[in-house]
Amino acid sequence: MKTIKQGWDDGMCAVCVCAMATRSTTQDVYDFFGNDREYGEPITACEVAMFLMSRGKVLGGGHGAQGRRLNQYDPLIHSIRGWPAYVVVASEIEGTDHALYWDGRYLRDPWPGEGVTSKWEDYDVLFVYPLGETEAVEQCKRLVYTPGPTPEHVLEWRSRRLAEATLQAATLVAANLQELKP
Repeated sequence: MKTIKQGWDDGMCAVCVCAMATRSTTQDVYDFFGNDREYGEPITACEVAMFLMSRGKVLGGGHGAQGRRLNQYDPLIHSIRGWPAYVVVASEIEGTDHALYWDGRYLRDPWPGEGVTSKWEDYDVLFVYPLGETEAVEQCKRLVYTPGPTPEHVLEWRSRRLAEATLQAATLVAANLQELKP
């Protein structure tokens, strides 16, 4: 299995996890939603569940880990050994969570700064959602996501990125002007 990586400055960790869990591409995930979502933008937990279901995967009930560090001997990890899971961990970015994929044997982090596989001990785990399969795959493939208006969290993400880019540009211009002064 290949670990699919997100970009350095995007919010698509959940998209990467969906792609890994279904052996799809990140573009397949965005194509499923069919709205004005730009490549690199985040998706919600409901959208994760909808996409996975459309591919015959069922997002199981979450096991809360309350932000604790787990190890390979933890009963929670032992209970999902051999089974895939969608894992939510605390993010270094305030106000957001980060998604990882447990393929049943290895923990895979889409963040580009991490290796191909990761250790449970490196994360403050919030939830572990086992992934099951449904035998009603043909019915699930008929699920259609009806695009609505761009979700509020995406609009907020866009404006935050725009504000960061504007600040970076202003800082760069100020630095260049300082260099030009005699």
